[in-house]
Amino acid sequence: MVVVSVRRAFGALFLQPLISQCRLQSKFLWLTVDTEAMLTGVVCETWLQPEIQNTSLAPEISNLGLSSEGFLKETARLCGYDTPMDSNYTGKWKDSDPTQKDIQVLQGMAKWAGQQQDNGSAKRQTWQQFAKPDNGNWLGARVQYAATHPTNLTAVGPMRILDFGCGGATDILALKRFFSVKTEDTLCLDIFQVQNENVSAFMIDASTDDAYRQSLETILLENEGTVHVAISMVTFHHIVPGQRPSAFNFLNRVLADGGMFLMAEWDNSVLPDRTIYYDLEHILMGVVFQNTAPSQPEQLNLGTTYLSVDGWKKEAEQEGLRYSASRSKLGGLGPRAQANHSRHMRDFDIVFERGL
Repeated sequence: MVVVSVRRAFGALFLQPLISQCRLQSKFLWLTVDTEAMLTGVVCETWLQPEIQNTSLAPEISNLGLSSEGFLKETARLCGYDTPMDSNYTGKWKDSDPTQKDIQVLQGMAKWAGQQQDNGSAKRQTWQQFAKPDNGNWLGARVQYAATHPTNLTAVGPMRILDFGCGGATDILALKRFFSVKTEDTLCLDIFQVQNENVSAFMIDASTDDAYRQSLETILLENEGTVHVAISMVTFHHIVPGQRPSAFNFLNRVLADGGMFLMAEWDNSVLPDRTIYYDLEHILMGVVFQNTAPSQPEQLNLGTTYLSVDGWKKEAEQEGLRYSASRSKLGGLGPRAQANHSRHMRDFDIVFERGL
C-alpha cells in the first residue's frame, strides 16, 4: 500500500506538470493559429477559398486575359500558404477585417499583372476596352429584345430612355442608337454631373437620404410617367440601404404605362457569402488594368450591399415595380438561372414593368 501511494504521489508530482505544460502548449498553438488567421486579412482568405476559386475567381482571371493558374500560384506565394486558415470564414465584412497584409498581397499582384502584360503573357488593355469592346452594342441588342419579347412595349408617345447610374454614358448611348431616340429624350442620371452633349444629364444628390429623395422628386417633376425603357447596369449594390427605396420608387414612377425597367446585378445567394469577393472584384480591375492597388486596409470595404436575385426582386416590388417573368427570360433563362449559368460574377438581368 505504501509502495502504491508513493508511486501515485510520484506520478502526481512528475506527470501533472507535464500535463499542464502540454495543455498550455496546445492552448498557445490554437491561439497562434487564430491570431495568424486574423492577421492574414481578407484577400488571402477569400481568394484561396476552393469554392470561390473554382466557380468565380479562376474563370474571372481567365476572362480578364491572365493565366488563372499563374494568378492563383502567385497569390499563394504572396500569402505564404495555399489553403484558407480561417475555418470560420463567412465572406461578410462584419466577420472579417482587412489588414496591411491585404495591401501587400494586392500590390504584389498588381506588380505581377504588369509583368505578365509587359512580357506578352497577357494582353494590356483598358477597362473600357475589356468591358465595352463593342461600344455597348451587345447591351443595346439585349434591351431591345426584352422590349419586344414576348410582345412589343405598349407605352405611347415619343420614345424616351433612361440609365440610372449612367457613368460614362456608353450604355445609354447604345440604347439611343438602337431605339433612334432624340438627345432630349435620352436621360442620363448619376451622383456626379455627366459631361456629354449627346445625353440629357441629371445629377442626383447622394449626400443624405433626404437629399437623395428630394433630388429624384425634382427630376420627376417634368419626367414622371414618360420613360419607355429604363436600365441600371450593376449600380444598385452601390446605393446605400437608406436610399434604395427612393431609387426603386423613382424608377416605378418615371416609367410610362407599358414601359419597362431592366436591372443588371450580381446575385449573392451562395456560400460563402460573396460580399467581400465582390468588393475585391472592383479592386481587381485596378490591379489588372492599371496595375495599381489600395494603400490602406480600410479602402477594401466599399460599403456596398449585395442581395440575392429574390432579394433585389423583393425590394423593387416593395416600391411598386411589377416583376415581368416573360420579359426577364433572356437567352431562354430567367434571372436565377442566369446567375447560376454565369461563370464568374453570378450576374443576371431582371425586368420590371410599372406597377400601381
